[in-house]
Amino acid sequence: PDLKAAGTPQGYCSFHNGHWYFVNQSGHDMWAPDANEYIRTGEAVPLTPSLKLVFSLEGNGRLGIFNFLPP
Repeated sequence: PDLKAAGTPQGYCSFHNGHWYFVNQSGHDMWAPDANEYIRTGEAVPLTPSLKLVFSLEGNGRLGIFNFLPP
């Protein structure tokens, strides 16, 4: 694996107009399988409970599942 890339942020969370979003800053496409859509670099996806996001479309890409703690 590319150890330099392992420590590089792939995106960030942002609060905008009362909603949380994940913004892709990885330089490559990500995949939201439940929504059946790609998230291109610079695009945002709303953070919803149980959102699944594949951070890389390569064979070793990681899957993130977003969950939230009650306030």
